[in-house]
Amino acid sequence: MNKTDYLALSLNNIQELIKFTDQKISAVLIVCGIEITIFVEISKEFSLSRLALTSLSIICLLSAILFIIVVLAILFLCIFKVLKPRFAKHYNHKSYSMFYFEHIALNSKRKFKKAAKESNENSQITELCDQLYEISKILHKKNIYCASAMNLLFCSIVIIFIYSFLVYRL
Repeated sequence: MNKTDYLALSLNNIQELIKFTDQKISAVLIVCGIEITIFVEISKEFSLSRLALTSLSIICLLSAILFIIVVLAILFLCIFKVLKPRFAKHYNHKSYSMFYFEHIALNSKRKFKKAAKESNENSQITELCDQLYEISKILHKKNIYCASAMNLLFCSIVIIFIYSFLVYRL
């Protein structure tokens, strides 16, 4: 396997890992939606107006507030840190890369064709390395935020169990 094929294979592997991370986040969002539905249904049983301010009712209210905060944090991580499209940060905006979609999209078709005809194996290797670096950085950040969202998801599941237990005890 030559260098270009090896780098192209690595590029494809990282792109597949990015898709897999996005799929995991989609599952997190689905579970979050289910939790929100459960929370709303359970909350119909809980009314502050008819309850005395006991320690149990205060803990119940605090667990509800904590649940809302955790779910909002999960939604923020999923939507704005993982699923929101990212643009390259390490490309020279004055240069032109045939592997970076933004460079292709912001220039003419003629410029793209000319660059393709003039490319050689060394320039392809350089551009593949640049693209590998960019998408590796993107994957790294996505995985950090995905792990955080999954940790918070576990916390929200625990909180919803505590909340439901407390609501039905009141």
